[in-house]
Amino acid sequence: MDDRQFHNENDNREVTLTIHVNVPDYTPDWLIVRHRITQTTFTAAVKKADFARLEADQMVDSFSINEELDS
Repeated sequence: MDDRQFHNENDNREVTLTIHVNVPDYTPDWLIVRHRITQTTFTAAVKKADFARLEADQMVDSFSINEELDS
């Protein structure tokens, strides 16, 4: 398997994130909430390739990965 193919497959793998937003009950329209913890914190499955979308969203304060990533 060539390195590009490995990264493409790895980028498409979903990981569970805990996401904290700065607007109560806000969820990016492209995400599906798995569990709402508080009005500003929830979990969702997100492809690694979409992390940049979360980082660019002004209403997302932070997100953390809930599992170990492959190197």
